Amino acid sequence: MKSALRKIRRTIRYNSLRAQGVWIDPTALVDRETVFCGYNKVYRNAYLSNCKLGRLSYIGINSHIANCSIGGFCSIGPSVRIGLGFHPTNWISTHPAFYSRAMQTSYSFANEERFEESRRTSIGHDVWIGASAIILDGVTVGHGAVIAAGAVVTKDVPPYAIVGGVPGKVLRMQFDNKKIDQLLLWQWWNLTLNQLAVISERFSDNRDWIVEGLQTYVQTHAKV
Repeated sequence: MKSALRKIRRTIRYNSLRAQGVWIDPTALVDRETVFCGYNKVYRNAYLSNCKLGRLSYIGINSHIANCSIGGFCSIGPSVRIGLGFHPTNWISTHPAFYSRAMQTSYSFANEERFEESRRTSIGHDVWIGASAIILDGVTVGHGAVIAAGAVVTKDVPPYAIVGGVPGKVLRMQFDNKKIDQLLLWQWWNLTLNQLAVISERFSDNRDWIVEGLQTYVQTHAKV
């Protein structure tokens, strides 16, 4: 059993490394359906199933993520849970033996799938998800959002919102509406790495004019 698992992990690791700069810890488990876009890291004991990771996104230790699309430049902290699935709460029983053929307990009464157990979750670009946060199936987290440690996110999150609490609520917005609109229109996460290298030191500058200024600077100075 152990040797078979090692073989599976080696195969998955080989397939995943086709994208440039991908590193997967030997203790992590990543299935064949997961896609990496480059310069990704998956840390110790993380689990990924049917996921897509955009450029430069990483997954922290002990995180469990399934059926999820994650944008570029995302920071996923330790012990994050995304895509844990649903159980019906208005049926006589919540047990999957009555609606699922997945045989969670090696026995099922169902001869067909009677309940939608999972929905795909979407995480935008440049999202930071803090330690032990939980994001429920089917939720969309907007670009630039921050999910505080320990938050339980049950609803869609607007771009550049900071969400915390149980259930998660918008605590505040990172920027005013004008700057958020500028950032969403610019979509800096789609720039080449060479273009980003030219302006990388300016990302800590939060002045009102900085977005338009950086756009112009990239156009005139950066190589493709």
